[in-house]
Amino acid sequence: MNPALYAALFATISGAFGGLPPDDAAIQAAGLKRQAVADVPAKQIEVFIDKDDAYSGLVLKALPAFAGVGRGIFGKDIPLIRLFLMSDEDRYRAFTKAIFGQELPAGTGNFHVVTMCLSCEKRRPEETETTAVVLHEFGHAWLNTYLKEKYDRDYLSDEIRRPYLDEGMADFIAGRWDGDFLNRRRQMIREFKISRGVRPPDIGELQSYSSFYDKGDRELHYWISALLIERMLGPTPNAGRKIPRYLDLIGQGKTPEQAWELATGKSIAAEYAALVRELWRN
Repeated sequence: MNPALYAALFATISGAFGGLPPDDAAIQAAGLKRQAVADVPAKQIEVFIDKDDAYSGLVLKALPAFAGVGRGIFGKDIPLIRLFLMSDEDRYRAFTKAIFGQELPAGTGNFHVVTMCLSCEKRRPEETETTAVVLHEFGHAWLNTYLKEKYDRDYLSDEIRRPYLDEGMADFIAGRWDGDFLNRRRQMIREFKISRGVRPPDIGELQSYSSFYDKGDRELHYWISALLIERMLGPTPNAGRKIPRYLDLIGQGKTPEQAWELATGKSIAAEYAALVRELWRN
């Protein structure tokens, strides 16, 4: 297929960003199909796949539980997400180039949209984490969509986005389905970082885009952010309800740091210092 035509077909699907549902003719021409999911209303999750395989099968099976996680956080009216689940890497890269303006290597969550190429992750389909990372991207998309639709605020703006809060909350949300998700992060920090003499990052490294993603130990930044969020939200079944409260406070004019501390009732600096002491105590 002509690359320009290919991109144009995917561009028509970018209507998934809020407005009308993606055009079925464009979806079919692009090698995708709409996939109904039992027990999940289309107004909550719409699914489009390119291939019936072990990866997509396990994700589709998990989607009712994912919707349940969303309701546990946001209530019965969870933000609409359109999931584009692909196994063909070339198709995935063309898709992300068309709707995001850049080719993405794996998954992302944005306003109303989650895109995933699970075979690109190089994990086995049967690994729990393979499916859990889809819920991680749902977390990003839910946060983004809730804030934009309710307050018309851009969650990804420099004013609002804090990588350690964003990635940490997405991992916390993934852990509501995969009960061992956050425990694995704790184990990986101890096995792959602390045992090898890696020192804890300063919290300032976690707060800006460039220092979180492009400098220092990116893996450790992800893992320790997830544990900080877990620590501050707490272990109770209703802990996730603090997340929309955090977004509401941002929508009402608080900074992300002010909003997070008000929503959780805890100090970021104090809880991070306590987490570091706990992990590195030996």
